[in-house]
Amino acid sequence: MKRPLLYILIPFCLGIYASTVFNIPFICSFFLSVLLIAFSFFFTFRRRPGVAPDAISHLSLYLALIFLGMLFYRNSVSLPPGHVAAIVSDDAKIVRIQGIIVNDPVVKPGRFGGWAARFIMSCSSIDTGGDTRDHRPACGLVDVHVSARSKRDFQFGDRVMLEGRISRPMGSRDPGVFDYTKYMAMQNIYAVLAVSDRGVIRVITDEPANPVKRFAYKARRALRGMIDTYLAGGDNSFIKAILIGDRNALGAGVNDEFIRTGTVHILSISGLHVALIAAVVFALLTILRISRKISFILTAAVLVFYLYIAGASPPIVRCVIMFFVVAGGYLIERDVDVLNSLALAALLILLWNPKELFDPSFQLSFASIAGLFIFTPKIEGVLKVERLGRDAT
Repeated sequence: MKRPLLYILIPFCLGIYASTVFNIPFICSFFLSVLLIAFSFFFTFRRRPGVAPDAISHLSLYLALIFLGMLFYRNSVSLPPGHVAAIVSDDAKIVRIQGIIVNDPVVKPGRFGGWAARFIMSCSSIDTGGDTRDHRPACGLVDVHVSARSKRDFQFGDRVMLEGRISRPMGSRDPGVFDYTKYMAMQNIYAVLAVSDRGVIRVITDEPANPVKRFAYKARRALRGMIDTYLAGGDNSFIKAILIGDRNALGAGVNDEFIRTGTVHILSISGLHVALIAAVVFALLTILRISRKISFILTAAVLVFYLYIAGASPPIVRCVIMFFVVAGGYLIERDVDVLNSLALAALLILLWNPKELFDPSFQLSFASIAGLFIFTPKIEGVLKVERLGRDAT
């Protein structure tokens, strides 16, 4: 089997999709997966004349992977007790909520004056009655929007106490229109909190957090400040978009122009950006006469750091994982198959969050790279590119 991970990924994805069609309970998917895996091993090691054990074993294994896909998806949409989604509705209600900031907050001038901040908070407790006696533990992610007259310095890892109006993420429900509610659910966000100056806005303490992520976000803010300082004018927003993935400063007109010309993908950090950074870092290390194995390791460390700076979108994660596979193959002196590496990247992302399968960014990212490596050799054969190249020489 030349590409084993591809044969694992396909039935796993089928299982994720099937879970949205068939409502099979979590426990049933679990026991069927275990039973089919045991069945597969039984026919693998027990061969009888007149029976095709390999075919039965493979079929059992593929069915087990389908049920595992259903199991992982069902687990991703099953919310634990005390989840913040249980208290939200379309009608906003006033709550007091405490939690930790888990991303890089965006702070910018407000639309109608003052300052606006937006960040994702991991909820730890909530008070729905305005009385500390109603204070109870809670969990889940909340999309927080803060409007204030004075600028507030929120940072990754801060534990904050906020009071505001909480509701479900609301979007258009018309068919064929972008579904904001579904998009937020893919990111495991089921609640939006609107906070104003009249609410309680207080940074309680600076919690211990992922040191690499914290340092990466500090570097992101430093880069943003340097770009604003040395590139004044309209160009700085474009540079921030393509370098660190910060599109908040782009005007609506600029964004619309890129959409009309069909080049809006330039503004999104993609695998091309990661590949260029990897090439530059690796070339510099080569010039410094550092061994190739050490260069691969150091380049991988730089890419992980850049992953946090630019935001961990599927194209960036895919490219970083593929670089790790290529680097690992080189370090153990093994050839690397591109489609197998691509399948590994997709599988790792889906194991972390199976709902990513329905994200257009995930689909287009993997489909485009797979299409290049599948169809390019065939197109070259039709156009006889190789023969023309030999004739030219």
